[in-house]
Amino acid sequence: MEKSRTRHGLGGRALGPGRQPVRAFTTTVVASLAAALIVSAAPAFAAKVVDVRVGQHAGYSRVVFELDAPVGYKVERNAPAAGVNELVVSLDAAAKAQTLRRKLDFIESVEIEPVASRRSTVRVRLKGDDLKLKEMILANPPRIVLDVLNEAAVAKARAAEKERARKALAAKKKKEEEAKKAEAKAAAAARAASAGTQAKAQARTQTKAANRAVQPPASSPKQKTSAGASQQ
Repeated sequence: MEKSRTRHGLGGRALGPGRQPVRAFTTTVVASLAAALIVSAAPAFAAKVVDVRVGQHAGYSRVVFELDAPVGYKVERNAPAAGVNELVVSLDAAAKAQTLRRKLDFIESVEIEPVASRRSTVRVRLKGDDLKLKEMILANPPRIVLDVLNEAAVAKARAAEKERARKALAAKKKKEEEAKKAEAKAAAAARAASAGTQAKAQARTQTKAANRAVQPPASSPKQKTSAGASQQ
């Protein structure tokens, strides 16, 4: 799992109703001082958005912008008007026009609009008002990650995960206990079978000894001949 640099905590920035538009801010991602100088001096080449992905996770909806180079960006929230609640992301990178619509809990759609040869605007249409934003900047490849989340949903997802882990641990312990019981039962059965075999063998030995004890001793041929001579 790649390490990430999180600019906001889990709570992130509140996106609830009644707030003024969040003051725009720009973050420039640089790998070195030389890269910083190149970015600040407006590079001759234009960075590009390689891919835009969206996905649903436990308690939050995610948007990922994959780039071919680190770029600057800013995020603003438009004040809800006429039922429209959205984030406006300005990217210092070229992109193709496209609209993503997926079954997400907190994001309705993501619309990418090329502004100029080196800039793009992304409109993230939100579902609901009581939402917060978490931002991450990742490398290898360069990515900007926006997580739109609901704290109650996150808490619920965490509780569900803990419950699943508890049940999995209980099931594992139960399985181990059943395996131990089965092993003990098999060992007891093996001992009983061995004892039975030994008892049968001992009984056969005792029977043979008893049979030998009750049989009369056999007369020798010499004794039989002597007995016949005396009779004559």
